[in-house]
Amino acid sequence: MPNYKVIYFNVKALAEPLRFLLAYGGIEFEDLRVSREEWPTLKSCRANSLFFWQLTHSPRSEQK
Repeated sequence: MPNYKVIYFNVKALAEPLRFLLAYGGIEFEDLRVSREEWPTLKSCRANSLFFWQLTHSPRSEQK
């Protein structure tokens, strides 16, 4: 299961460089693309908990 999620609109915009770098680096990530039709529902359901530009740290075992 990937440690990272990229959630953004289904367009080549601000999230595209991040998607490219993760793919280029061979880092697994979940690519969740929000369509224009899905956006009003998602926006109303998560009005107080929308997250943009959020990077969460995923603990990993330290390499020695």
